[in-house]
Amino acid sequence: MDLQDTLEQYVMQLKNMERTLEAVVSVCRKIMATLYDHYFPGAETLRPGPTSRCPDSDILTLAWVLELIGKDSELSGYKLIKAQLGHLFLYLPERSRFNRRRRNLCHASEKLRLILIQFLPGDEIFIINSFPIPLCDFKRASASTSPLKFADGTGTLATYGKCATKGLGTFFGFRGNIITTSYGIPVDFAIATANTDDRVVLPLFCERGTYLVILGDKGYICEELAADLLQTYNVCLLPTRRKIKKRNIRNHFRNCTVKKDDALRQL
Repeated sequence: MDLQDTLEQYVMQLKNMERTLEAVVSVCRKIMATLYDHYFPGAETLRPGPTSRCPDSDILTLAWVLELIGKDSELSGYKLIKAQLGHLFLYLPERSRFNRRRRNLCHASEKLRLILIQFLPGDEIFIINSFPIPLCDFKRASASTSPLKFADGTGTLATYGKCATKGLGTFFGFRGNIITTSYGIPVDFAIATANTDDRVVLPLFCERGTYLVILGDKGYICEELAADLLQTYNVCLLPTRRKIKKRNIRNHFRNCTVKKDDALRQL
Protein backbone atom coordinates (compact mmCIF):
# COMPACT_ATOMS: atom_id res chain seq x y z
CA MET A 1 0.00 0.00 0.00
CA ASP A 2 1.48 3.36 -1.01
CA LEU A 3 1.58 6.53 1.05
CA GLN A 4 -1.40 8.17 -0.60
CA ASP A 5 -3.70 5.20 0.04
CA THR A 6 -2.63 5.16 3.69
CA LEU A 7 -3.37 8.86 4.10
CA GLU A 8 -6.75 8.49 2.40
CA GLN A 9 -7.71 5.72 4.81
CA TYR A 10 -6.90 7.98 7.76
CA VAL A 11 -8.92 10.82 6.27
CA MET A 12 -11.89 8.48 5.76
CA GLN A 13 -11.83 7.76 9.48
CA LEU A 14 -12.72 11.41 10.14
CA LYS A 15 -15.78 11.13 7.90
CA ASN A 16 -17.13 8.19 9.87
CA MET A 17 -16.81 9.60 13.38
CA GLU A 18 -17.95 12.56 15.43
CA ARG A 19 -15.50 15.37 14.83
CA THR A 20 -14.53 16.24 18.36
CA LEU A 21 -11.14 17.76 19.12
CA GLU A 22 -9.92 14.47 20.52
CA ALA A 23 -11.01 12.53 17.42
CA VAL A 24 -9.44 15.00 15.01
CA VAL A 25 -6.16 15.04 16.93
CA SER A 26 -6.04 11.23 17.03
CA VAL A 27 -6.38 10.96 13.25
CA CYS A 28 -3.98 13.86 12.61
CA ARG A 29 -1.48 12.14 14.88
CA LYS A 30 -1.51 9.01 12.71
CA ILE A 31 -1.18 11.07 9.52
CA MET A 32 1.72 13.11 10.87
CA ALA A 33 3.54 10.05 12.20
CA THR A 34 3.25 8.36 8.80
CA LEU A 35 4.50 11.43 6.95
CA TYR A 36 7.37 12.10 9.34
CA ASP A 37 8.61 8.51 9.28
CA HIS A 38 8.41 8.47 5.48
CA TYR A 39 10.18 11.75 4.76
CA PHE A 40 12.45 12.05 7.82
CA PRO A 41 13.47 8.45 8.60
CA GLY A 42 15.74 8.18 11.63
CA ALA A 43 15.97 11.96 12.09
CA GLU A 44 15.52 11.80 15.87
CA THR A 45 18.19 9.14 16.36
CA LEU A 46 20.83 11.34 14.72
CA ARG A 47 20.60 14.01 17.39
CA PRO A 48 23.00 14.03 20.35
CA GLY A 49 21.66 13.02 23.72
CA PRO A 50 18.84 10.69 24.72
CA THR A 51 15.82 10.36 22.46
CA SER A 52 12.75 12.20 23.73
CA ARG A 53 9.76 10.11 24.76
CA CYS A 54 7.57 12.61 22.94
CA PRO A 55 8.39 12.21 19.21
CA ASP A 56 8.69 15.08 16.76
CA SER A 57 5.55 13.93 14.98
CA ASP A 58 3.51 14.59 18.13
CA ILE A 59 4.96 18.09 18.43
CA LEU A 60 4.09 18.81 14.80
CA THR A 61 0.61 17.37 15.23
CA LEU A 62 -0.15 19.65 18.16
CA ALA A 63 1.40 22.64 16.40
CA TRP A 64 -0.80 22.14 13.33
CA VAL A 65 -3.92 21.56 15.41
CA LEU A 66 -3.32 24.73 17.42
CA GLU A 67 -2.95 26.69 14.19
CA LEU A 68 -6.12 25.06 12.84
CA ILE A 69 -8.27 26.08 15.81
CA GLY A 70 -6.69 29.54 16.10
CA LYS A 71 -4.80 29.02 19.37
CA ASP A 72 -1.51 30.52 18.20
CA SER A 73 -0.54 31.83 21.64
CA GLU A 74 2.22 29.71 23.19
CA LEU A 75 0.69 30.01 26.65
CA SER A 76 -3.02 29.53 25.94
CA GLY A 77 -2.34 26.84 23.35
CA TYR A 78 -0.27 24.79 25.78
CA LYS A 79 -2.92 25.16 28.49
CA LEU A 80 -5.54 23.82 26.07
CA ILE A 81 -3.37 20.82 25.25
CA LYS A 82 -2.78 19.96 28.90
CA ALA A 83 -6.45 20.39 29.80
CA GLN A 84 -8.13 18.54 26.92
CA LEU A 85 -5.45 16.35 25.34
CA GLY A 86 -3.15 15.52 28.22
CA HIS A 87 -4.42 11.92 28.40
CA LEU A 88 -3.39 11.36 24.76
CA PHE A 89 0.09 12.86 25.07
CA LEU A 90 1.39 11.44 28.32
CA TYR A 91 5.01 12.46 27.68
CA LEU A 92 4.35 16.02 26.57
CA PRO A 93 7.32 18.23 27.59
CA GLU A 94 6.86 21.29 29.74
CA ARG A 95 5.69 24.50 28.10
CA SER A 96 8.98 26.24 27.28
CA ARG A 97 10.56 23.08 25.88
CA PHE A 98 7.46 22.24 23.85
CA ASN A 99 7.38 25.68 22.22
CA ARG A 100 11.13 25.58 21.62
CA ARG A 101 10.87 22.24 19.84
CA ARG A 102 7.90 23.48 17.83
CA ARG A 103 9.92 26.46 16.59
CA ASN A 104 12.91 24.25 15.79
CA LEU A 105 10.71 22.02 13.63
CA CYS A 106 9.49 24.89 11.45
CA HIS A 107 11.56 23.70 8.46
CA ALA A 108 10.17 20.16 8.71
CA SER A 109 6.66 21.59 9.02
CA GLU A 110 7.12 23.69 5.89
CA LYS A 111 8.44 20.71 3.92
CA LEU A 112 5.49 18.56 4.95
CA ARG A 113 3.10 21.37 4.00
CA LEU A 114 4.56 21.50 0.49
CA ILE A 115 4.34 17.72 0.23
CA LEU A 116 0.68 17.63 1.25
CA ILE A 117 -0.16 20.20 -1.42
CA GLN A 118 0.81 17.60 -4.02
CA PHE A 119 -1.94 15.29 -2.74
CA LEU A 120 -4.65 17.92 -3.28
CA PRO A 121 -6.98 17.59 -6.28
CA GLY A 122 -6.00 19.67 -9.29
CA ASP A 123 -7.41 23.15 -9.60
CA GLU A 124 -7.17 25.78 -12.32
CA ILE A 125 -8.53 28.78 -10.41
CA PHE A 126 -6.70 30.36 -7.47
CA ILE A 127 -7.43 33.32 -5.21
CA ILE A 128 -4.85 35.79 -3.91
CA ASN A 129 -5.22 38.33 -1.12
CA SER A 130 -3.19 40.19 1.47
CA PHE A 131 -3.76 41.07 5.11
CA PRO A 132 -2.04 43.35 7.64
CA ILE A 133 0.24 41.96 10.36
CA PRO A 134 0.66 44.77 12.92
CA LEU A 135 3.80 44.51 15.04
CA CYS A 136 2.32 46.59 17.85
CA ASP A 137 -0.38 49.17 18.44
CA PHE A 138 0.12 52.22 16.25
CA LYS A 139 0.40 54.65 19.17
CA ARG A 140 3.18 52.50 20.66
CA ALA A 141 5.20 52.19 17.45
CA SER A 142 7.41 55.20 18.17
CA ALA A 143 8.39 53.84 21.60
CA SER A 144 8.75 50.21 20.53
CA THR A 145 12.14 48.58 21.13
CA SER A 146 11.48 45.58 18.89
CA PRO A 147 14.50 44.47 16.83
CA LEU A 148 12.13 44.32 13.83
CA LYS A 149 11.36 48.01 14.07
CA PHE A 150 13.98 49.75 11.95
CA ALA A 151 13.89 48.86 8.26
CA ASP A 152 17.29 48.57 6.61
CA GLY A 153 16.20 48.34 2.98
CA THR A 154 16.42 44.55 2.79
CA GLY A 155 12.67 44.08 3.09
CA THR A 156 12.99 41.98 6.23
CA LEU A 157 12.05 44.53 8.92
CA ALA A 158 8.82 46.29 9.83
CA THR A 159 7.64 49.49 8.13
CA TYR A 160 4.57 51.70 8.08
CA GLY A 161 1.73 50.80 5.75
CA LYS A 162 -1.94 51.51 5.14
CA CYS A 163 -4.95 49.22 5.30
CA ALA A 164 -8.35 50.59 4.38
CA THR A 165 -10.38 47.38 4.72
CA LYS A 166 -9.60 46.23 8.28
CA GLY A 167 -10.27 49.51 10.08
CA LEU A 168 -6.59 49.95 10.89
CA GLY A 169 -5.71 52.91 8.71
CA THR A 170 -1.96 53.40 9.02
CA PHE A 171 -0.31 50.52 10.88
CA PHE A 172 3.22 49.44 11.73
CA GLY A 173 4.39 45.95 10.87
CA PHE A 174 4.21 43.59 7.93
CA ARG A 175 1.82 42.47 5.23
CA GLY A 176 0.94 38.83 4.66
CA ASN A 177 0.17 37.57 1.16
CA ILE A 178 -1.56 34.25 0.60
CA ILE A 179 -2.78 32.31 -2.41
CA THR A 180 -5.43 29.60 -2.08
CA THR A 181 -7.30 27.20 -4.29
CA SER A 182 -10.85 28.00 -5.34
CA TYR A 183 -12.12 25.85 -2.46
CA GLY A 184 -10.07 27.73 0.15
CA ILE A 185 -6.98 25.60 0.79
CA PRO A 186 -3.76 27.66 1.12
CA VAL A 187 -1.00 26.62 -1.27
CA ASP A 188 1.59 29.37 -0.78
CA PHE A 189 2.24 32.47 1.30
CA ALA A 190 4.75 35.28 1.67
CA ILE A 191 5.53 37.94 4.29
CA ALA A 192 6.48 41.41 3.07
CA THR A 193 6.98 44.79 4.67
CA ALA A 194 3.84 46.83 5.26
CA ASN A 195 4.65 49.33 2.51
CA THR A 196 5.16 46.67 -0.19
CA ASP A 197 2.60 46.77 -2.97
CA ASP A 198 0.62 43.54 -3.43
CA ARG A 199 1.38 43.62 -7.15
CA VAL A 200 5.10 43.32 -6.40
CA VAL A 201 4.63 40.03 -4.51
CA LEU A 202 2.36 38.38 -7.08
CA PRO A 203 5.13 37.53 -9.62
CA LEU A 204 7.04 35.74 -6.85
CA PHE A 205 4.14 33.32 -6.41
CA CYS A 206 4.11 32.67 -10.16
CA GLU A 207 7.82 31.81 -10.06
CA ARG A 208 7.27 29.18 -7.36
CA GLY A 209 4.03 27.58 -8.55
CA THR A 210 1.80 26.88 -11.53
CA TYR A 211 -1.41 28.91 -11.63
CA LEU A 212 -3.62 29.15 -14.69
CA VAL A 213 -6.12 31.72 -13.42
CA ILE A 214 -5.65 34.00 -10.40
CA LEU A 215 -8.51 36.05 -8.95
CA GLY A 216 -7.68 39.15 -6.93
CA ASP A 217 -9.29 42.27 -5.50
CA LYS A 218 -8.95 45.86 -6.69
CA GLY A 219 -5.40 46.09 -5.33
CA TYR A 220 -4.16 43.91 -8.21
CA ILE A 221 -5.53 46.05 -11.04
CA CYS A 222 -2.65 46.72 -13.41
CA GLU A 223 -2.79 46.13 -17.16
CA GLU A 224 1.00 45.97 -17.45
CA LEU A 225 1.22 43.35 -14.70
CA ALA A 226 -1.55 41.25 -16.26
CA ALA A 227 0.16 41.33 -19.65
CA ASP A 228 3.54 40.46 -18.16
CA LEU A 229 2.15 37.51 -16.16
CA LEU A 230 0.38 36.18 -19.23
CA GLN A 231 3.47 36.42 -21.41
CA THR A 232 6.08 35.26 -18.87
CA TYR A 233 4.24 32.67 -16.76
CA ASN A 234 1.09 31.96 -18.81
CA VAL A 235 -1.01 33.18 -15.89
CA CYS A 236 -4.35 34.91 -16.42
CA LEU A 237 -4.86 37.60 -13.77
CA LEU A 238 -8.51 38.60 -13.20
CA PRO A 239 -8.78 41.36 -10.59
CA THR A 240 -12.07 42.80 -9.42
CA ARG A 241 -12.88 45.85 -11.49
CA ARG A 242 -13.85 49.19 -10.01
CA LYS A 243 -17.27 50.61 -10.65
CA ILE A 244 -17.48 51.74 -14.24
CA LYS A 245 -17.95 55.48 -14.47
CA LYS A 246 -20.74 56.82 -16.61
CA ARG A 247 -19.53 57.09 -20.13
CA ASN A 248 -19.68 60.43 -21.92
CA ILE A 249 -22.63 60.39 -24.26
CA ARG A 250 -22.18 62.29 -27.46
CA ASN A 251 -24.38 65.34 -27.92
CA HIS A 252 -26.06 64.14 -31.10
CA PHE A 253 -26.95 60.80 -29.45
CA ARG A 254 -28.36 62.63 -26.43
CA ASN A 255 -30.41 64.89 -28.68
CA CYS A 256 -31.80 61.92 -30.58
CA THR A 257 -32.80 60.29 -27.31
CA VAL A 258 -34.54 63.44 -26.08
CA LYS A 259 -36.47 63.81 -29.35
CA LYS A 260 -37.57 60.20 -29.17
CA ASP A 261 -38.83 60.64 -25.59
CA ASP A 262 -40.76 63.76 -26.60
CA ALA A 263 -42.40 61.91 -29.47
CA LEU A 264 -43.45 59.10 -27.16
CA ARG A 265 -45.00 61.56 -24.72
CA GLN A 266 -47.06 63.10 -27.50
CA LEU A 267 -48.45 59.70 -28.38
